[in-house]
Amino acid sequence: MAYLKECSNKQTKWMIIASVSSLILVCVIGLVLYFTLQKVTQSGCEQDAVCRPDADMLDYLLSLGQISQRDSLLVTWYHAANSQKEMWAALNSNILVLEADVTVEGLNTANETGIPIMAHPPAIYSDNTLQQWLEAVLANSQKGIKLDFKSLKAVGPSLDLLQQLTKDGKVRRPVWINADILRGPNVPISIEINATR
Repeated sequence: MAYLKECSNKQTKWMIIASVSSLILVCVIGLVLYFTLQKVTQSGCEQDAVCRPDADMLDYLLSLGQISQRDSLLVTWYHAANSQKEMWAALNSNILVLEADVTVEGLNTANETGIPIMAHPPAIYSDNTLQQWLEAVLANSQKGIKLDFKSLKAVGPSLDLLQQLTKDGKVRRPVWINADILRGPNVPISIEINATR
């Protein structure tokens, strides 16, 4: 009888140890999953100083771990990611920064709409508006953005859109804006922007 009581106590002791061990193991696995999933689902920039549209591109990429040091030679670019096809090719690549050209739909024609689109002159029509482009890039990547303005008429509405998206908390990365202010060599059409306007 004493033997059975001793066996029963040993079994109870081992059951308690196994239960506590299982509980600890489940808690550890749960914590590991929680922190892993939290890291995966946290998108975008976390340091406010490098997440602003006017922040330094190298600091931004460094904060994301996309470059190992502040060296612009480590930054890869996708040039003219204007059309839907080119934009998605760029988004699905390992490129770090997307550059795209902005003009106005139907520029200097009877069909001019004033809507900023993604196109490089002489093209004045596109399958991608600036709004569509920004929404896709901001929602699907952490890539840096450079917008190259090809028309002064595109600047105002584009900056209004960027300002609204920033105000809405959607622009959490540097955005470079660029425009040619001097006519370059071998350019058959005038695309320079009047820098005084």
